[in-house]
Amino acid sequence: MHDGHRKRMRDKFEAHGADFFEDHELLEMLLFFPIARKNTNELAHELINKFGSLRGVFDADFDEICKVEGIGGGTAFFIKLVSAIMNRNSAPKRDKRTKLGSYNDVSKYLMALFENESEEKLYAICLNSSFRVIGCERIAIGGDGAVEAKVKGILQSVVRNNSSFAIIAHNHPNGVAIPSGEDIDCTMRIRETFKYFDCKLIDHFVVANGRCMPILNANNAEFEERYHERVKALK
Repeated sequence: MHDGHRKRMRDKFEAHGADFFEDHELLEMLLFFPIARKNTNELAHELINKFGSLRGVFDADFDEICKVEGIGGGTAFFIKLVSAIMNRNSAPKRDKRTKLGSYNDVSKYLMALFENESEEKLYAICLNSSFRVIGCERIAIGGDGAVEAKVKGILQSVVRNNSSFAIIAHNHPNGVAIPSGEDIDCTMRIRETFKYFDCKLIDHFVVANGRCMPILNANNAEFEERYHERVKALK
């Protein structure tokens, strides 16, 4: 008898979905899984009567659920597990992408990016409006190469990632974190070109010997403290 009833309810759910069921019927079907051989309709009614609603059943404490006659520890655990999954699914999605919201964040990110590099490389780090990394693309290898080609590559990366903000970075292997004339020229051209795109350049960093030097703010001794103000001003 129970098997036939359960199959009919499953068939109805598959054909019509949850909208064709009352709350106690949905709970009844859920209890099919932890309770193999018992009329779960009566248990579903009792649970909802005790806790006031279907939501109340899932929000109830484990020990309180166990106090309902016919509900064992395994069934109470199953109800709380389903509740936890429901809450996780309904929670706002957390963006786990790396956030570069401070100079310290940027420094750590770039130090890891260029760790153990033996040749010079140029990267474009693309950020969304929350300053989270949505793309990190290598633009050039080696110190040689036309500035125009580097600028073009950076802009292509920014457009491809639909970036709101961008950070440029390159390293000086076995050197010092001091920008060359070409580094400065490239930075100024990029900053000017960005004016025509819906993206703002935070800075161009030179990484070397455990240091991370910003080019646009090279003369600002308090850059670390002022980083937040700078990114806010760019919004």
